[in-house]
Amino acid sequence: MEPFSSKYILFMVPYYDKITGLGNSSTYTGVGVTLMNLLLEIGCSGIEELKNLIPDFLSNMTVELKKSKVGSGIFSASSLRSSLVSDYFFMIGTLYSNVEGNKYLKSSNIFETYIELFEKSPDKDTIMKCVLVSLLYGKENITDAIFSTILHRGSVTIRVFAIKFLRTLIRTGYQNFEKFILPMLVSQLYAYNTSDAEEIVEEALAVLTEACQDQECLEHLFNLFPALIHLGDKGYELVLRFLSIPRGFQQLSELGFVDTEIEKWKRYKCLEYVRKVETTLLEALTGYKRGDPTFRSNELRFPEY
Repeated sequence: MEPFSSKYILFMVPYYDKITGLGNSSTYTGVGVTLMNLLLEIGCSGIEELKNLIPDFLSNMTVELKKSKVGSGIFSASSLRSSLVSDYFFMIGTLYSNVEGNKYLKSSNIFETYIELFEKSPDKDTIMKCVLVSLLYGKENITDAIFSTILHRGSVTIRVFAIKFLRTLIRTGYQNFEKFILPMLVSQLYAYNTSDAEEIVEEALAVLTEACQDQECLEHLFNLFPALIHLGDKGYELVLRFLSIPRGFQQLSELGFVDTEIEKWKRYKCLEYVRKVETTLLEALTGYKRGDPTFRSNELRFPEY
């Protein structure tokens, strides 16, 4: 076992540049992840094997990541897209999910290297995406800091990807909504520092709207009481949901929101609501798509009120 594991991990060490020409075949990575898990699980002999090999692997990862600041090295965007190099990050994730493996990661300072790279070179979308999907969040400050750096320093594309990743965590029943996911999403409601900020805000609102179908999530959001009214219909609808919470109804009443909304409902909001319901039914029961000028089905029209 030892000769094979030694040779294989040395084969995977970035310094030797053995896997950049292998193409996108997951076989090698699968063997590497399985081998790491096995060595970490079998106890003393496995740990001793890793003590000699994993530090070399991590130190070389750190060196190569620093090279990527200038677009060179094995972690360049072209190399990440065309070879197995991106799978190094999943091997890091494997180590992170194990208590013993996590110790090596902390001693190597590779997470600090991630943050430094993303803060000084925020155009590293491909690396950011690989790192983002390979770690666990909401348990340690360092990985949360990595996610936050990506979410605030990345391009619009990677920030939207990160927000969608948060939706995936919610859908899979991730338990740390209040402490990790919710603050991250709320922070993106105020993304006014880019010309494409609207896309980021809309995506964050969409994920919050979906998450708040759960009453507990809605209550956690109310505790933060973010400014939502100015964010259009989606923001307005989230504020309306606060009325289903006793504390939310009380606070919004004290602010005069409830009385104002009742007057609006009497004057025109009730008609807007009926039109929304009709449009939703039309979309569900026919081929109609909202705003589609090509739709023709007996010239369906809404009644005039």
